[in-house]
Amino acid sequence: MTPEMLSEHELRQLLDTALDVVVLCDAEGVFSWVSPSADSALGRPDHELTGRTTAELVHPDDVGRVLGAIHDAFASPGTVVAVEAFRFRGGDGADRWLSGRWRAVSSDQPGGLGVVAVLRDVAELVHARRVAEADRAELRATLESLLDPHLVLDPIRDDDAVVVDFFVREANPAVTAGSGTAAETLIGSRVAVTFPPRAARATIRLCAGILTTGEPFVLDDFAYHELDGHESRRYDVRATRSGDAVSITWRDVTERSLSRRHLAESEARYRRLAENASDIVFETTPEGVITWMSPSVERVLGWPVAHLDGMSVFEFVDPSDQEQVETWRDQANAGGEVEFGEVRVRAHDGELHWMSFRAQPLLDADGEVYRSVVTLRHVDAEVAERRAAATLATVSTILVRADDEHELLREACEAAVGDGGYLFAWYGRPLDDAERTVTVDAHAEAHAGYLEGIRVSWGDGPLGQGPAGRSIRTGAVAIVDDFEANPAYAPWRAAAHRHGFRSSIAIPVHIDDRVDGCFMVYAAERHAFGTREVALLDNLAAELGYGLERLRDRNRLDGALRNAVDLLAATVESRDPYTAGHQGQVALLAVEIGRELGFGRRRLEGLSYAANVHDLGKVAVPIAVLDKHGRLTDEEFAMVRRHPTVGAEIARRFDWPWPIVDVIEQHHERWDGTGYPRGLAGEEIVLDARVVAVADAFEAIAAARPYREALGYGEARRVIELECGSHFDPLVVEAFLRVLDAGFTFPRLHHT
Repeated sequence: MTPEMLSEHELRQLLDTALDVVVLCDAEGVFSWVSPSADSALGRPDHELTGRTTAELVHPDDVGRVLGAIHDAFASPGTVVAVEAFRFRGGDGADRWLSGRWRAVSSDQPGGLGVVAVLRDVAELVHARRVAEADRAELRATLESLLDPHLVLDPIRDDDAVVVDFFVREANPAVTAGSGTAAETLIGSRVAVTFPPRAARATIRLCAGILTTGEPFVLDDFAYHELDGHESRRYDVRATRSGDAVSITWRDVTERSLSRRHLAESEARYRRLAENASDIVFETTPEGVITWMSPSVERVLGWPVAHLDGMSVFEFVDPSDQEQVETWRDQANAGGEVEFGEVRVRAHDGELHWMSFRAQPLLDADGEVYRSVVTLRHVDAEVAERRAAATLATVSTILVRADDEHELLREACEAAVGDGGYLFAWYGRPLDDAERTVTVDAHAEAHAGYLEGIRVSWGDGPLGQGPAGRSIRTGAVAIVDDFEANPAYAPWRAAAHRHGFRSSIAIPVHIDDRVDGCFMVYAAERHAFGTREVALLDNLAAELGYGLERLRDRNRLDGALRNAVDLLAATVESRDPYTAGHQGQVALLAVEIGRELGFGRRRLEGLSYAANVHDLGKVAVPIAVLDKHGRLTDEEFAMVRRHPTVGAEIARRFDWPWPIVDVIEQHHERWDGTGYPRGLAGEEIVLDARVVAVADAFEAIAAARPYREALGYGEARRVIELECGSHFDPLVVEAFLRVLDAGFTFPRLHHT
C-alpha cells in the first residue's frame, strides 16, 4: 500500500493531523510508506523503514500490543486505536519510547483497507512517570518505616469550597497499633465516619485550619480523654500542609509524661528551678566539673545528660568566652552570685548558641562553697536582634555626619562588626560588564582577607547564586542560614570556613527605585538572621540608600545650579513669551499626572524641570514662524518639527540627574510609532516623555494660539480620549483623566 492509494483529501487530512511520524501499513504490520520526519524523530530514514515489519522494529515485549492495535483498527474502520507507550528500535540500535494512534482508512487499491499510524516520541513522559512512581514508592517505604502513626488526609469540600471532611489517602502500619484499625481499612475512609466523634471534629477543624493558614501545627503532651471511661492518654502531635493535603503524625508520650512528673516530684531540691522548664540547670564543683545536669539540656542543646556527667563546663563553652567563664567561676567560689552574663555554648552538633549565664553558690555547714548551681537560658534571638539594632543605631549616627560616600560605607561595615558583634561586613556594587561582576566598594578590616581571591557575580551563573548576587539581581533580601548545608554557596564555602563564617545576609540598597548595591553581613552562627533581624537590617539598608542619595544630590548641586543658569539664558534668548507660559502650565499638569502614577518626590522634581524646558528647541525657530497666523509652508513646518532634536542637543550639554534630554527629544513621539523625530513606539518612549506629551497636547488644544481662539477643556479632553492608544499611552491618559476629574485647572486658563 502506498500514499497514492489514498485520496488527495485523505492524504491531506492525514498529514494535517500528524504529530511526528506518519506510517502506512497493512493488516500484518508491514510498512508501505513512512513520512520523511522518521529520519529526525526515529533516527532512521523513511526508505530504510519501508517494507519492514512491525515485528522487526518493535520491542518483543511490546510487539503484541502494537499488532493488536493494528488488527483492532482493521476490525473497526474509522475507530482510532491507541497504544500509549511502546519501544521502537531507533537507527542507533537503542530503543525509543513512542506512543501511537492507528486508524483504518479505505482505499481504491486491491485490499480495500490500510492502516495509517501517527507516532510520537514520549521518552520524556515515560521518564517522568517512572520518576513519579519511584517517588511514590519512596514515600510509601518511608511511611511504612516510621515508628509513629502517620496519615495523609485529603480535604472534602462542599459546593462553596468549604472543607467539611477529610478522607484518608495514606496510612502507615503504625496506625494499626495506635488505633486498632488496619491501615488498609483506613485508606479511603472518611474522618467523620471512621474516627470517634470527638476526635473527628477536632481533626477536621485542625486540618482545615492548616489548609487555610499554611502554618504547621505543633502540640506537645496533649491529653486526650476517651468518652468511654478509658484513662486519658497523652500525645505529641505534628501536622503540616502538603499541597492540598494535610500530613499528620502523633506519638503516645503517656509514659514519658508520667516519668517526667515523677522525676519532678521526687527531686524536691530542684522544685524551684524546675518551674522554668525552658532553662538548663546544672551543678558544678568549684573546679567547674559538672555533677548534675537537667534533662532540658538534651532538648535545648542536644546533649545526652549522661554524656555531660563529669565533664568540665569549659568543654562546651566557646574558647573565646572561657576566660569570662573562669572569672564568673572565681566570683561564685568566693561566695558571690553571678547575674546574667552571656556566653556562647556549643551544642552537641557543634553549633554555637548564645546563652545567658547565672550562677548561685551553695554553701556547706562551714560556710564554704561546695557546689554552684548554674542556669543557662537560650538567648540567640535576643542577641541577634540586639546586634541588628546596635548596627542600625550606629549607622544612623554615621549618616548625620557623613561627607564622603566611601567613608560612609566603610564606617557602616565597621559598625556591623564593632557595634553589632557580627564577624564581617562589606558593600558591593554591580558592574555592567560581560561577567556582571560585583565589586567591593567598602569593607570592615576584621576578616578582610576573606575577600582576597573570591569572585562574585550578579548574573545567573554559579558565581551569581550567592546572597550578594541574588540580592542585587532580584532587589530582595537574600539569606544563607548555613553555609555548610547550602549547595549554592560552594564557590565561597572554603574561604568562609577559614574565617569562621556560618551564615550571612545580603540586603539590597535602593536609590531612585534602582539597586545601587548590597550590604553583606556575616555571622558565626547558623540561622543568625530571623524575621526581626531582617526587618532591622532592611531599615539599615534604607538608611544607607537615603544617605548615599543625599551625598550624591549635594555633589550635583553646584553643577545643577550652573546648568539652570545656562538653561535660563538659552531660554530667554528664544524671545518667545508664548513658549515660556505654555511650558510652565504643561509642567503643572505633568507633575499632577506623575503624582497620580505614583512618582516619588525626586522624580516629580525632574519631571517638572523637563516639562518646563520641553520646547527648548524652539529657540532655533524664527519668531515669525512661531507667531504666524496662517498655514505654515512645508519649509516652515519642517523647521518646527526639528525643535525636539535641537532642544535635546542643547540640553545634552548639561549633566542632568533626570531623563530631561529624553523628554525634550521624545515629547512629540506617539504611542503607535507615528510621531517624530525618531518614530519611537510604546515603551521605547520614556514614561516621563509620555506624561509630558499628554500635558503638552491638552494645554495646546485648550489654550489660545496665534492662529485660533482657545478651544477649552472639554474639546481638549475629547481629543485626548479619542487618541488614547494611538497618540497617547493609555496608562497615562487614565491618570490624566483622574487628575481632571479631581478638579485640576490651569492658573492662567479659564475652564471652558
